[in-house]
Amino acid sequence: MVLRDNSNAKEVPEDVVTVEQIDGTWWFVGPDGDRFVTLGVNHIEPHLWLGSYNEAETLERHGEDFTTMYDTFNPYGDAAEDWIETIVEKVTALGFNSFGRHVQAGVPHQYYADDIYYVAPMNTAPIASWKQVQENAFKLFGPFPDPFSDEFERDVAHRVEQVCLKHRAEENLLGYFYADLPWWQLRPDEQRDYDEHTFIFPWATAIIQMDADAAGKQRWVEVLQDAYHSASEAADVYNIDADSWDDLAETKDWFDPTDDESVYEDLLTLMRGVADRWYGLHEEYIRQYDGKHLILGDKQNFIPEWLFPFLEEYVDVTLIQKYEPFEAHHETVERLYEKTGNPIVNGDGSFSIVRDEQSVAGSKGYHFDTEEEVGEAYRQYVRKSLEQPYMLGWHHCGVIEQWDDSERGDIETSETGFLDPYETEYDVITDHIEEANRMAAQWHGDVAADGGVEDE
Repeated sequence: MVLRDNSNAKEVPEDVVTVEQIDGTWWFVGPDGDRFVTLGVNHIEPHLWLGSYNEAETLERHGEDFTTMYDTFNPYGDAAEDWIETIVEKVTALGFNSFGRHVQAGVPHQYYADDIYYVAPMNTAPIASWKQVQENAFKLFGPFPDPFSDEFERDVAHRVEQVCLKHRAEENLLGYFYADLPWWQLRPDEQRDYDEHTFIFPWATAIIQMDADAAGKQRWVEVLQDAYHSASEAADVYNIDADSWDDLAETKDWFDPTDDESVYEDLLTLMRGVADRWYGLHEEYIRQYDGKHLILGDKQNFIPEWLFPFLEEYVDVTLIQKYEPFEAHHETVERLYEKTGNPIVNGDGSFSIVRDEQSVAGSKGYHFDTEEEVGEAYRQYVRKSLEQPYMLGWHHCGVIEQWDDSERGDIETSETGFLDPYETEYDVITDHIEEANRMAAQWHGDVAADGGVEDE
């Protein structure tokens, strides 16, 4: 593919955020050479400030031009800039140093890029599970794309170009982020819910139902040709009336096989090709436009082991999503690190209580009964995770708490936060957050100095 002439675009700075293993412990290293771990906040989204219960206060606090004449968010008014500056001020005072996922896409990154580390999302294709399973999701986001098509490669190249040229000159960019919760494989609980243990790869299931001339369908036929001596042998395994490879290419109903084990292996082979295409194309085009900033890949709450080699090859830092105490996934992330060699960030997680104002939608997060328990759980997560030399921090799912009577975001559940809807701190929670964030780098540094740290 011929790249455009971008000679007038801003160039990558000499010094950017990198990762480095020092005395056995991984660190982010800033442009100034300082070591740090990322302590971030997610879900900086205007609708959380524009519920029926807090819109008037938001407009009074930040300015009437926070919304347009159509009552939609106005990203270009003085109020929006004041709003972001206020958030930066509040969260950095608590020791946070990063903006993570779900900063509203329309907010100019120039409002915060000089003051806080941040990630740049690419949103290349709607492969996230939450985009695929919501009611009418296909109408909103579209079906899985054909990853083997020329059109897909053009789309990836175009999106990467857009994002890299927008962000590559920023010294505080943590790295490039792809999909939020890609649906690579059904989790064990999803397999039980769907009563499906063979066709457990949603993207592969979409590909094998494509038209005969689709590039993905042709790749599927190649998988079958490599696995079986003849089209008739493959047809027998899938219980299909087909006499030729062309007949199989025309087939869309594959779902009554006679040999589930063989089918599973065929689908897994196809998915390995999909993963190589997804991660390989992103890495290839990012490196053409930006040879220095980190590649963060996708944020995932379930990473099947067959995906590990692609993370090792194409990704610099692995992002996970875990809403639970660290000890619940300690063994999982340790194995992930051992197999990939990548340092790890929990890119989304939180602890919460369900307040009366959230009784309908509930609340995200791992639930406790009291604010004291929520704050202590935050502190313990930061400490215990950063005892591990391969963990590089975590991003809290939410800044401002959402109540029932508010527009929904990526899921129906209300967002958690350490500020109430009127931007007032929950002091019992933030006292613990401030202490944990202040101590985080020291706790992480003690791993190298002492071979581990003892809990207080």
